[in-house]
Amino acid sequence: PLSQRKAYYQQLISAFSDLNFYSEDFGKQIVDGFVSGLDMPVSISQECEELIKKAMEGDAVAQNDLASCYYNGKGIEQNYTEAVKWYRKAAELGNSWGQYNLGGCYYYGEGVEQSYEKAVQWYYKAVEQKNEDALNDLGCCYFHGEGVDQDYEEAVRLFQKAAEKGNIEAQKNLGICYFNGYGVKRKYGLAVEWYRKAAEKGLAEAQKNLGYCYYEGKGVEQCYEKAVHWYRKAAEKGNMVAQHNLGNCYYKGDGVEQNYEEAVKWYRNAAKQGDSYAQFFFKYFCNENCTQYEERIKTSFISSLDCQLCTATLQEIIAQYQENEIYENINILYPNILDI
Repeated sequence: PLSQRKAYYQQLISAFSDLNFYSEDFGKQIVDGFVSGLDMPVSISQECEELIKKAMEGDAVAQNDLASCYYNGKGIEQNYTEAVKWYRKAAELGNSWGQYNLGGCYYYGEGVEQSYEKAVQWYYKAVEQKNEDALNDLGCCYFHGEGVDQDYEEAVRLFQKAAEKGNIEAQKNLGICYFNGYGVKRKYGLAVEWYRKAAEKGLAEAQKNLGYCYYEGKGVEQCYEKAVHWYRKAAEKGNMVAQHNLGNCYYKGDGVEQNYEEAVKWYRNAAKQGDSYAQFFFKYFCNENCTQYEERIKTSFISSLDCQLCTATLQEIIAQYQENEIYENINILYPNILDI
């Protein structure tokens, strides 16, 4: 039992440390080295211990669930190799989630050698059992030409089937295909329809894309207020592009009262996630060594900076980079980018 195993484990650490005059931390490292090869985890939750018992008895659902515990490090130490082992057992017993998850491991090369071809093989097996997530991910493989020949029309067919079953990722992806004309005739109205389905279920990418449609008036009547509404929902979930675009709305007063401090807040959030445009803004509007960095950024929108390290005005900096053809405008709005 887990309780007994934990007690013996602690006793072993204490005894080994006392006998050899080691610290308990060092003693634990040595003991862990001995027990790691026993295929008998010590630090696991009661739920995982029960899953191990069921999995070893051949329960395919338990095997998949145990694999997910190993994969996510939930209730047990994360171990992709063990995750693959149990996903494979579940998959070979015909469990659709085991097949789908094993495909994902091959796709990303986690616990196995990366192979798009094998990922596709397992996705197909899961699709045969009507697994909606596998339908979507198989569609992504066709979209990108990973493990199969690139085929936008087949990707759309698979996205459509999954989307109609309510899969929000597929709904978003189908919206992207209609918006950009991949595998179908470009139809902004249908793009909006599919974005909205996923957005209303909370998918940040779909919320960001729907916000963009409202901002540009593509497939819907242009409405900055509704654009801000959807950008905010996605931005609050941490979507980098939505954070940038929401910052633009505050900067220009589109759909909200103009507020430079709010613009800076959202640009900063986007910059922290790697948004190159927002990083450009912070880098060139104020020297990062400036002791009054944050305050200078806020005031730089409306006046020349009086800090000796930051002398250029907004107009001068934009003009400088327009001349060098680096950026056309500091307030570039991220488009409805493809993110399948």
